[in-house]
Amino acid sequence: MKKWLMVALLMALPISGQAQVGDRASTFMLFGGANTDSTEQASPWLKVRGASRVVLRTWSEHALFSTTSADSTFSDSLTTFTLLFSDSLGGSITGPDSKTYPVGADSISLNMALTAGVDSTWVGVQALPLPINKILRAPANGTGIVTTIRPIASSAAGHPDTWGVFSKAYMRVRVTPLRRMTVSGFSSTAGKRVNGLRLFKMLADVYYDRK
Repeated sequence: MKKWLMVALLMALPISGQAQVGDRASTFMLFGGANTDSTEQASPWLKVRGASRVVLRTWSEHALFSTTSADSTFSDSLTTFTLLFSDSLGGSITGPDSKTYPVGADSISLNMALTAGVDSTWVGVQALPLPINKILRAPANGTGIVTTIRPIASSAAGHPDTWGVFSKAYMRVRVTPLRRMTVSGFSSTAGKRVNGLRLFKMLADVYYDRK
C-alpha cells in the first residue's frame, strides 16, 4: 500500500525541466462595438512595457449585402492599420469600457500596411496577419481576425524575438474603414455610398511571461 502511495505522489510532482508556467494576460477593449464613419479611428493607449506580445481580435456585425439591408450603407473592411508607440504621458481619458486609459504625449507612427507588417527601424515589431482588405463580419471569420503584435530580433527583421519584450511604455491602434461610392453591381449613378463600419469591435490581450 505504501509503495503505491509513493508512486502516486511521485506522478503528481512536476517533472524536472518541464515548463510549469504560462503567460498571464490582461484584456482591453479598443473599439467597443459602435458604428463608425469613414475617418481614421483611434483606440485608447495601452500599457505594453515588459509585455511579450499583444494579440488583437477584430470584427464587425456587418451582414451580407442586400439591396434592402440597412448594412448596405456600411463597408466591411479596413484599408489602413497603424501602430503608435509612446513613452510619454499627456493625461488620461475614459475608454468605451468606462476604464481610464493614458494619453501619449509623443509617439512614433508605424503604418504596418506599408511595411508588410514589420518595422525594424524605430521600434522593432511585427504585426501579422494584418486585418486589412479582409472581411470583418463575424460569421465569416469565426468572430474575429486575430493579429499578433510582438518584438522582432534586431538582427533579423521579420523574425519574432522569442525572449523579447516591448520597451516602449504605451501602444495604440489606428485604423481606416474602407470607403467607396458605389456597391458592386451598380452603376456610378445608381450606387449607394458605403461609409464606415457597423458595430466595429477590437479587443486586445496583453501577454506577460510569468517569471
